[in-house]
Amino acid sequence: MSLAQGTLTFKSAVCIIPPKAIWDQIQEIRQAHDKHVKRWPPHINLLYPFLPYENFSETALPTLTRALSTIRPFSIRLGRFSWFQHSRNSFTVWLKPADSPEESLANLERKLAASFPELGEQMRTGKGQFVPHLSVGQFKTKEQVESLVAEMDERFSESHPLEFEVTSVQLIARFGYHDPFRVIHDIPLGGEEPPSLNIT
Repeated sequence: MSLAQGTLTFKSAVCIIPPKAIWDQIQEIRQAHDKHVKRWPPHINLLYPFLPYENFSETALPTLTRALSTIRPFSIRLGRFSWFQHSRNSFTVWLKPADSPEESLANLERKLAASFPELGEQMRTGKGQFVPHLSVGQFKTKEQVESLVAEMDERFSESHPLEFEVTSVQLIARFGYHDPFRVIHDIPLGGEEPPSLNIT
């Protein structure tokens, strides 16, 4: 079956998951405000929706491994907040990743999307306008959003921003729509052999 004939699914994604050493501050906010906290780990989506789990070994993993072999590791700092407004009563607050070197995230997303040309724009987050973000909560009013963002910006500015090195990209899946996502493959940048993780 060609990729063009495949069906993308919201039960898989290609993303960056920060190391667990910096999860505490993120999860504290998400546990209070994010209805998806038990389903998703902290993450920055790169391709979502993505190919079904059944296509991982034969198609997704080798294609992603080739694409990532030319990408150098880079750094991300999480220290500022922003938000999306989806409708009059629907907002998402997110942490803004600052990458170094600049444009590393955008270049990574473009490289990965270009590796699946048959699928066009279908699996690009933002439908062509990539805005890297780490979601921390959903809200119904702009006042709630502005209050939280002001509080969090002040709190994060008084402490050290959360920083980590991106040395790999995660291929994740869930097996039912209410199941939590699991990391199936951790694919290193720079062409190393990716380990297969035990998901049983």
